[in-house]
Amino acid sequence: MSEIERRAGVPLARGMTIPVIETERLWLTALTDHHVDAFSRIQHDPRVAEWFGGLPDPLPSPARQREDTWRLIATFLGHWALRGYGQWALIRRSDGRLVGRAGLWNPEGWPGVEVGWLVDPELWAQGYASEAGRAAVAHAFDDLGLDEVISVTVPHNTASRRVMEKVGLTDTGRTVDLRDHTQVLYRIGRDEWRGRDA
Repeated sequence: MSEIERRAGVPLARGMTIPVIETERLWLTALTDHHVDAFSRIQHDPRVAEWFGGLPDPLPSPARQREDTWRLIATFLGHWALRGYGQWALIRRSDGRLVGRAGLWNPEGWPGVEVGWLVDPELWAQGYASEAGRAAVAHAFDDLGLDEVISVTVPHNTASRRVMEKVGLTDTGRTVDLRDHTQVLYRIGRDEWRGRDA
């Protein structure tokens, strides 16, 4: 990533810019086509796919996996264009490695603006998801002025639920049905976020 990109963000169509956020160990920046190979490897890892309905059987060819990943990245960039916020690539500052993705998500029919993450399984349990999640929630409240952020996962994804709690969200005790899956619903409001350290 160039110094200009780090300072100014990554331009998107019609003059919109995807902001670049710097955390202690990460750059949150636009997912682009130069992330396709690394992101495809993460996206198609069975340990990751388990939480998104699993991998198809038979597994698509590597070329088809790459095509599917390219389309997913295009979807994330389109979300930025339509909503003004979205998912970032997580780039480790120490070596430029793609750690995964994280950010805000609110497609048609979603129950609210969701903070979510996906991290390379080789880097699980190192705090990257919670670090990126906190940065995304701060952006939602401090830069976008949102009133509430939610997060959802399948009930048995205890690792993701722990990250939600580390980010500051609390379990509402409610579930929502999304894409044929029952998901637990966590939330945090802007006032709770601002008062978390008080």
